[in-house]
Parts: sequence; structure tokens; C-alpha cells
Amino acid sequence: MQARTQKHIKLILKGLSFAAIILILQFQFSSCSKNNDVDQNAEVRLSIAISGVTDLQVEKNRFKSANLQHGQIKNAPISDTLHSQQLKVDEFSFDIISQQTALPADFTQPLERLHSNSPLQAASGAAKAADIAMETGVKYWILLYNKTTKRFEISTQAIAGQVKEIVVVKNQEYDWYAYSFNTADEIPRPNLTRVAIESQTDKPLLFAKGSIKASQLGSNPLAITFQHQLAQLQVQVDARGMFGNIEKMDAKFAADYIKTGTFDLLTGTFTGPLTPVDVGNLVFTDLEAGLSRLKLARYYTADVSATSYGIKFSALNLRLINGLNKDLSLTFPNAGLVNFENYTGANRGKVLQGVLNMWKIFPRKKIMHVDGGVGFGYGASSPTVASGAFLRNPANFGVTSKYCRIDGFEHVVVSSLPRSVANALSNPEDYPDIIIAVMFTGFVAEDYDAVYNYIDRGGVMFLMIENTNPPHVLNFMKKMFGQGVTISNYDAGGAMYTMTKQDAEVLSWPFGDVRGKYWGQDFSATLYVQGIPEGMVEVYSGASRNMNANALGASMFRHKTKNFFFVGDTGFLANSLRNDEYPGYNLGPFATNTNDFPVAHNRYGYPAMLGSEDYPKAAATWQAHNSVIFGNAFAFLVATSHYMGVNRSL
Repeated sequence: MQARTQKHIKLILKGLSFAAIILILQFQFSSCSKNNDVDQNAEVRLSIAISGVTDLQVEKNRFKSANLQHGQIKNAPISDTLHSQQLKVDEFSFDIISQQTALPADFTQPLERLHSNSPLQAASGAAKAADIAMETGVKYWILLYNKTTKRFEISTQAIAGQVKEIVVVKNQEYDWYAYSFNTADEIPRPNLTRVAIESQTDKPLLFAKGSIKASQLGSNPLAITFQHQLAQLQVQVDARGMFGNIEKMDAKFAADYIKTGTFDLLTGTFTGPLTPVDVGNLVFTDLEAGLSRLKLARYYTADVSATSYGIKFSALNLRLINGLNKDLSLTFPNAGLVNFENYTGANRGKVLQGVLNMWKIFPRKKIMHVDGGVGFGYGASSPTVASGAFLRNPANFGVTSKYCRIDGFEHVVVSSLPRSVANALSNPEDYPDIIIAVMFTGFVAEDYDAVYNYIDRGGVMFLMIENTNPPHVLNFMKKMFGQGVTISNYDAGGAMYTMTKQDAEVLSWPFGDVRGKYWGQDFSATLYVQGIPEGMVEVYSGASRNMNANALGASMFRHKTKNFFFVGDTGFLANSLRNDEYPGYNLGPFATNTNDFPVAHNRYGYPAMLGSEDYPKAAATWQAHNSVIFGNAFAFLVATSHYMGVNRSL
């Protein structure tokens, strides 16, 4: 009995021990979990992120242009033009322009030539500030100074676009300092002995500082807004007005404008003397892929007091569109020195831009308009319709134009009667420089033969045909491209066509960048040319977007070796109004503003048909850029007529 009782007691104790163990384990697990929660919640963290870069805008005490020229570079700050002068080099003219604007996060694009007809607006008041987002991936350095221990306790690199978490002491007051060179590259660690960094000539210096006390458990946000500490000297050389590419350009700063310095992080100022840096020949970057007609060099300086600077050119060689080289350095005035001046002298965070716009002022040209619809603007022959007024406005084509500089035009109008073109082109000595021709069905073989002979002699022609009109049109195309060529009609009024994104030399300048934009058909069918041998033409558009998507051939193209631009629509320039958009969505696609400047027709296009590329897009929801396309093409043809003109010999 006693043994049995002892055994029973042992079993009870054993059971109690097991239960106790379970309770203990549960308690310990719960305690550990609670302790972990307490540790996590008790952690005090700074959550650091970039709110932006302050754009200290230029004092607005001058008139400034509200619009930018071609390309419409997005987010480009508008500049103040401080000084402008002209000089002449041989048969070319140069605009030397000093402009000033604020540095956003990293302004690398050029400031565009201003529209001569842009509305000007007065702006007044003190300089404003606006935060511009820093690009994701840019690195910066953050330092924390403990005001109690009197030492830097945190020094770490962070990345814009990512929140940086730093554990700190609760209720401890810190001074913080941050800097960046606005690059994704690794940036130098700060010298904590002097608490300073060195500025650079090829990168901006961004800086911010402040104080913070983290008083709550968990996350305490710290938003950093950087400010620029340097000035940027930016040199832009633009040869687009000469219709040439820059083959070689050697230029240097004329004095010690570029300087570096030691930037004290504690005071947020440069200390000690600045160090002049000889950057040698300026390094220019092409701003258009595949072209060397627009170049930009930029350098940063710690000297923000400059009111002017000079650039000395020792070489400036251009290749014109006829393939010939022109060395402007041989006759460049002032031994190649160009001065940019009238800057404010308080240039921290600003761009001091020097612009050298180069132009060819073309002599007066004779235009022959073949126009069977003068009142509709088909051939741009009348000054009372949009296309004709566009050509005659000297702001567009004149000796001081910002788009194409020329000493005007002589206009000759030829009707669309049979043999009218043949008669007008019967004597090569009387050939016009350029022909704008609308070829309706009334023309005969002799007219097309005359057109072919003119083009074959180097004549420059903007040709619009929309009818198959056998056999004259087909025979003309076969003479141009060979016996394998065919022609067809497709589509109807309001058809929309997408421009290629190639051939920037023609499509991107001077009246606007129309690459990838639409043009619209005027109230009739479109002529397509099929079977053109590969490489002979630059095709600008093919099948329509809203009608027959299966149409074959080219509806707009430029011949690569002959001076011949083709559009398969006789109403490409149509608009019987002097300005504005013609009402309706399937006729009159050529549009200009009240200054005769080419703009898009914003309410154009027939409703997209079932099976078309843009189905089910509604009517009048496309933009037709006919006028801008024509402006760019015609400016190119003006230059072509000068550099590669027609042979008038008998």
C-alpha cells in the first residue's frame, strides 16, 4: 500500500512538472515576444528622404517670352535675355546672346531660341522658389552631429528615391548636414577633420542643413531640400540656321572663370581662396542624335560673382548640306573672341548661358506657284490665305527671322490649265528657284515632262498630287524611280497619317518638331506611290491611321538625291482663312495663329473606321500638323535651292 501511494505521488509530481514546464515555456515565449515588441517600438529612427531641389528663380524684372521655339523642351525654365548683339562672318550672321536662368535639379538642355512672335508678358515681384524633384538614384551624403556629445555620430551615404533609416537617441537634438553632386556615382566621403568638401567643375554642388530632435518612438521624418551652391557657365553653339553640321570646334574660356573651392559644411559657405582651373578646350555635347548642328558645353564654378565671360574660338568648321566645308575661324572677328555679358553677379544656383546662333541670310528667291485653287490656299500663292500669308510674313522668312533668314521672295503664279507649267518652264534661263505645285487632273504629259526636266536639273520642288491621272502621273513616277513603280488612291477627306520619327534634319526644325505627329488629308483621296527602290527616298508617312490601314506605299516622301518633296494630297496647304483653323474635321488642315505662325489644327480627322489603326477614335480628335510640316520642309528647300540650286545653262 505504501509503495503504491509513493508511486502515485511520483506520477502526480511528474505530471505537475510537465505542466509547470509547459507554463514556464509559455511564459518565456510570451516574455520574449513582449521584449521584442518593446525593443522594436522603443527604437527611435530618422526616416530621411529628399523633397527636392530649390529653384531660386531669376529676378523677374524684365520681359520674358512665354513660348519656346521648336522641340518644346519640357520643364525648361524660361530665361532672361540680358544682352544681344550681332556680328557678320563672311556671308553668315551670328547672334550673340547672354541669357540667365535658374538651375533646377540638373539642367542639361539648351535654352531654345525664342519665338519672334511669342507673346511677351511682364513679370514682377521678388524672386520665387520652387522645389524640383531630384532624380531617383542620385546619391547624397548625410551627417548627424550630436549637440550633447559635441561630435559627429553618423556619416553615411544615401540614395534619392529611397528612404534612409537611421537609429538615433530619443529627444536628443542633432544638427544635420547633407550634400550631393547630383550624380548616381559614388561621391567623396566628407573630411570630418575640417568638416568640408571640395567642389568640382563638371558637377553641381547641392547642400542642405538643419536641426532635428527625434521625440517619438518609431519613424521621425526628415525631409531634405537641397540648394545649389555653384553657378553654371553654359555655352550653346547652334548652326541650324546655316543648315549645316559642326565638323570641328575648338574653344576655350578666355580667362580664369572656372574655379573650385573648399565648402565648409558647418557654415554652408566657401572658405579660403578659390582655385582657378584650366579646363582646356571646352567639351561640347551633341544635343540631337546623329546630328552635330547644336552643341552644348557646361561647367560649374564656385565663383558666383561673374558679370561676363568670354569664349575664344580657334576652330569652327562647318559642313553645309551640299557637302562642302566652311572654316569660319579664318575670318572670325576679334581673333575668335566672343563675349557674353550683363549677368547680375549674384549667380549662386543660376545658369549663365552664352548662346551663339549662326545664320545664313539667303538672297532673294523666286517661287513659282502652280495653283489651281488660289482662294483655297492650295499652292500658297495668295497673301490673303493662311499658307500664302505664312510665306510672306518676314517674322517667318525674313532677314531677322528666328526660323529662316532670307531677303524675301519673288512670287510668280501659274494656273492649272494644260501646258501652263510646260510653257512657264520652257526656258531654263528663266527657271524659278523653288516650285510649289498643285498638280490636278488638267495637266498633260508636256507639263509632267517639264517638271521632270526641272527636277533633273537640280530644281527644288514641293509637289502635291492626289490623282492617278493615267498615264501622266505614273509615267512621271517611273521616270523618277524606275519601271517597277505603281500608284494608287486610298482614303478620303479627314484621313490622318503619322509622320516618321526619322530625318531630324528636316522634321525637327525650325517651326516645330513634327516627328511622330499627324498630318491630315483635305476632302479627297490620297495618292500612294508603291515600289520605290529602297534607299532612294526618305519616307515620311505611309497608310492612314483612321481609314485603310492596309494601303501600300508612301503618302509623303523626300527624294534623297534630287531636290523633290512629295505629298499625295493637293489640299495639304488648304485653308481659305487668313489665320486660325478652318471649321470642320475633313477639310482645310493648314492652320496658323494670328501672327501667321504655323500651328496644329487641333480638331481634325474623320472618325476611325472599323479595322483601322486608331479605331474607335472619334471625329475631330487628332491634331493635324500640316502647316508645321510644310514650314520645316520649305525652309529646308530654301537652303537647298541656295546650296544646290538649279542648273539654268542652255
